[in-house]
Amino acid sequence: MHIRDEIIMKKRSKNIARLLFAVLAVAYASVSIAQNNQQAIKNIRSRYQAVNSEISSKGCQSNKTLNPEHYDTEEQYSAVYCPYYHSVLSENQRNKPVSAVGAKQVRTDFWFTDEAGEYRLHKVNKTTTLSYPQKISQEYLYDENNNLIFYYKHAPIYDNYDTRLYFHNGKLIKALPKDFSESVDAVLRKAKNFVITAEF
Repeated sequence: MHIRDEIIMKKRSKNIARLLFAVLAVAYASVSIAQNNQQAIKNIRSRYQAVNSEISSKGCQSNKTLNPEHYDTEEQYSAVYCPYYHSVLSENQRNKPVSAVGAKQVRTDFWFTDEAGEYRLHKVNKTTTLSYPQKISQEYLYDENNNLIFYYKHAPIYDNYDTRLYFHNGKLIKALPKDFSESVDAVLRKAKNFVITAEF
């Protein structure tokens, strides 16, 4: 074997080693991202369950102002205490027909907290009732910094499936179904508009 052939073989070996290293680094990064996304989705699901549990509690569903002095113990009061403010935006309350649509009402529920003058939106439920018997429902779940982390849409009138979008650090990490028809940017814009609306 000539010296030139040896040099070529060594270069090829180095290039192959670099290529293998690059492939392994990409594979490791992909596995790491997938694990982080799975953990983020678990955290989102836990938050979703916790927020919904509090919203559906007796205290959050009551329209009464709760006075802590009317309860014998702090445990009794905490059992009915709701941590959220609740605002409702109602469109077309008189149910007047809308051209090309018919009867249409939209109710948007905002669940938020006020911490030292800083509003934090936790959840938005938007329900659209048309002249059809079904309703279109949308849910927007936020993290502690008013960033959308989960979007859910149930629209039996138009779709045969429910849409679920999971976000982490402002980026979509999972979509169900994978071929959903909505624009992610439109969902994120709407979510930001809700944050602004909740700060009235």
